[in-house]
Amino acid sequence: MTFLEPLMLIGLPLALLPIIIHLLNKLRHRSVKWAAMMFLLSANKTATRQAKIRQWLILLMRVFAVAALVFVISRPIAGGWLGWAFQGAPDAIIVVLDRSLSMEAKLNGKSKREAAIELVANSARAYQGKSHIILIDSALRIPQELTDVGLLSRLSFSSVTDTSADIISTLESAIDWIQRNKPGSVEIWIASDFQKSNWAPDSERWKELVPRLSAVVGNLRVRLLRIANPQPFDDVGIVVSEVIVKKSASGKVLEIEMQIERTSIEEKNLPINLLVDGDQQYFEIPCLGQSMRYRHRIALEKNLDSGWGKVEIPADANLRNNVGYFVYNPLPVLKVAVVSSNTIGGKILTLATAPLKTDTNRVAESILREKADSVNFMDYALVIWQGLLPDNSAKLRDYIEAGGLVVVFGSGGKSASLEGIRLGNIEDADNEKPFKINNWYEKDGILARTEEGFSIPLNELFVYKRQPLSGGNAIAYFEDGSAFITRRIIGRGQLVVCATTVEPDWSSLRDGTVLVPLIQRLFDAGARRITQSDMIVCGENSLNGATQIRPVEGNDYRINAGVYRVDGQLVAVNHPPDEDIFEIVDETVARKLFTSVPVAYFEEKTADGQGFQSEIWRTFLIAMVMFLIIESILVLPPKS
Repeated sequence: MTFLEPLMLIGLPLALLPIIIHLLNKLRHRSVKWAAMMFLLSANKTATRQAKIRQWLILLMRVFAVAALVFVISRPIAGGWLGWAFQGAPDAIIVVLDRSLSMEAKLNGKSKREAAIELVANSARAYQGKSHIILIDSALRIPQELTDVGLLSRLSFSSVTDTSADIISTLESAIDWIQRNKPGSVEIWIASDFQKSNWAPDSERWKELVPRLSAVVGNLRVRLLRIANPQPFDDVGIVVSEVIVKKSASGKVLEIEMQIERTSIEEKNLPINLLVDGDQQYFEIPCLGQSMRYRHRIALEKNLDSGWGKVEIPADANLRNNVGYFVYNPLPVLKVAVVSSNTIGGKILTLATAPLKTDTNRVAESILREKADSVNFMDYALVIWQGLLPDNSAKLRDYIEAGGLVVVFGSGGKSASLEGIRLGNIEDADNEKPFKINNWYEKDGILARTEEGFSIPLNELFVYKRQPLSGGNAIAYFEDGSAFITRRIIGRGQLVVCATTVEPDWSSLRDGTVLVPLIQRLFDAGARRITQSDMIVCGENSLNGATQIRPVEGNDYRINAGVYRVDGQLVAVNHPPDEDIFEIVDETVARKLFTSVPVAYFEEKTADGQGFQSEIWRTFLIAMVMFLIIESILVLPPKS
């Protein structure tokens, strides 16, 4: 038995107060022997013995009552069968089971999910027949009533998945069930490993959820069961984050970008087994940290229009995140829109976006600014805007939020703003000293170095006119610290703004040594929204509108990673990358999430076999009342 307020136990010696008071009272009287009284005492010896016993019982009841009060204030909790023995059976017990991929990490040869199921089943067995036991899993969130908790481990609703767990949405499903069935008292048991990405403790949705929990039923309690996490444990997760098909003189080349997360910080080589269209390739990559990206190229020997593959790493603590799937399909037509009112600037930008001879699927279209309102930008991989900014940017914002990319060169010479990025008034450079760029971010992104280690020659640019930029995140700077290029992430896309234009009297961008590679990289980045539509995350249910889904490698696209043929097209389903970043929610933080809802936090510990824990202060409160009642009966005068 432990205590939530152990400092209150310092009051336990107060239980001796009745004895101290009794002794002090005895010191107030002095015994005097008197001959006549001695005969009376001898005659009443038996009655005196009974009176002493009653007095000692009264004293004992008072001591027990004070001790019980101290225990009530210290809030004792008991584990195992004792913790549950003092709790009445609620009308309904809702078991929220975390079925996320991280729950498949092994604990002494058993996964966390299996340990949670076993513990919940053993504890719920005492309530079978007394309470309605409802299972809501994190993957499908469909309430299922359990008539036999012993079968919990055999149900499909408790089996392994490759999804993440949205704990807030799962609790909302529990609220919906309570509202429909209206039970008198409810307990919600949450069995989880408390992975931070699944609990989202910083989300504002918790502020909306807790009042709903408090309002659905008058008698509601939440019990938190966290499955113990072995520390340290060796786990590596791999997922394919991007696949690009490029054409070369010898055929198609596949570029595969892998995201790797590790719990270990040890530097070592990671073996990779790559399978593409049945052909196998083995290689190793150096792992220097806990998080890294790696890009691998492979020629498509079979030159197929579509195909699939996977990358695998050796077995470790969690087998479910050791495989990453990818597919490639026929290349779609990728269009770039060049919006400009100025014919010179428009022509320069259109030439810069011209595709290479091998990129037959790329098309550049020049659009007058006056006609931009009638254009559906969703059909374009990239939108380039030069000159006066749009009067109504809602259309561009919807495009960016959907994953689109917009790059702006100047604002036509006028101070203006677009989605939080402001372009100031024109600043002219000295005739003999144009503005120069001396610093830019080149670790990754549109200004990154090439694979050969070469940089985009931004320092060779001459800028004669510029508009100071404010807002967003700058990625390139002039020598005086002013931003040359800045960007802002909006939804799934981004807005990129340049402080100058391609006009000959503004800059030397028209020379092409910077503009062409910059535009081509922007094109590649914008094209991912279209080309990566055949790679989805398991559990997002983005294929619900499909008419025919057949597994190529996998079982159920809703809960299992793999490759599926959706309406004739190959689609890769991968586990959520956040499941590989194992950061847990602290016990104190988890308790505070429920604010006014009563929470009993207990932790399953495999080392000493402890199980559930419950507060039993009410038991001591009842005991205190009973002691006082017995004491009051004993002090009543005897009948004559």
